Amino acid sequence: MSLITNAYGNWLTSMKWDYNATLRRHFAITEFNIHPLMDNLIKYKSINKLFCCIEEDRNDNMTHLHLLIDTNASYSKERLSKEIGVNKKTVSYLDRINDINQIGHYVTKDFWKRTSFYDIRFK
Repeated sequence: MSLITNAYGNWLTSMKWDYNATLRRHFAITEFNIHPLMDNLIKYKSINKLFCCIEEDRNDNMTHLHLLIDTNASYSKERLSKEIGVNKKTVSYLDRINDINQIGHYVTKDFWKRTSFYDIRFK
């Protein structure tokens, strides 16, 4: 893990995050088509901030999205998919964060790859 990757992970772990989600689409998620998804979600009053990370899948040319959510509400896969505006099958994983240190460094593990993309939104 590079010094920059480690520093980015440390910075993320210094913030409050409530949920960790993974989204997979039937087409590649890119830095060009991620912004509408983030825009759809950040507009809700229950969302305080969002972090997203696009990573390549290991076995093909597809990508997936890791999402960290700071919220004052309870979320389910159904609610998240509805607020983002995607099919509910797109949200393949959603869980409350118990250990931000592990999650913060996990979502930044591919920071050094040119195919990765990161974005953070604050209100």
